[in-house]
Amino acid sequence: MGLCMGLAGVIGAQLPVTDFTLAWDHSVEKVRWEEDYSVTWQGLQLGEARVRGSGAGMEIPAHALFSNGSWRYRRPLPPLLPLLLARVPQAGDYDLCSDDQCLPLGHWLGPPDPHQPSLQLWPCDLQPVAADSSASAHSSPINNAYTPLGICQAMAILCRAKPRPSVGVIKVHGR
Repeated sequence: MGLCMGLAGVIGAQLPVTDFTLAWDHSVEKVRWEEDYSVTWQGLQLGEARVRGSGAGMEIPAHALFSNGSWRYRRPLPPLLPLLLARVPQAGDYDLCSDDQCLPLGHWLGPPDPHQPSLQLWPCDLQPVAADSSASAHSSPINNAYTPLGICQAMAILCRAKPRPSVGVIKVHGR
């Protein structure tokens, strides 16, 4: 099992991770926000969330505790399947962190594209990948990603279409 990134079931990249942190800077307030997720077959389970301050659209829950420079809290949500992210150049990119290493989503998917402002994350079976002689035996799982096609290459028609709102999908807060 791993994490797939793409849209409408088309895989843009997949990572061999079962736990990860999604991190970003709020597009208006420029404050760091982080959310920990576990990959399960039921969906992505949100664990702890952390935000370094408050501001426009960044209400900190009443039960949050301030520790190590961040407000920390947990939201009782069911697993998210899929997790829908808004991803546009004006807001900057998300970082995906695993094993103490963070890389922007653009590392696997290319930079945010104004013609494709949405991205979905979901659990998936990892596709077999041909051995790569340049991969290190000690490299982090987030360096060993499989990227079959760029999302817009695989979905040329959808990438030109305007996104439609999804029913029952929860957007990541603060974007």
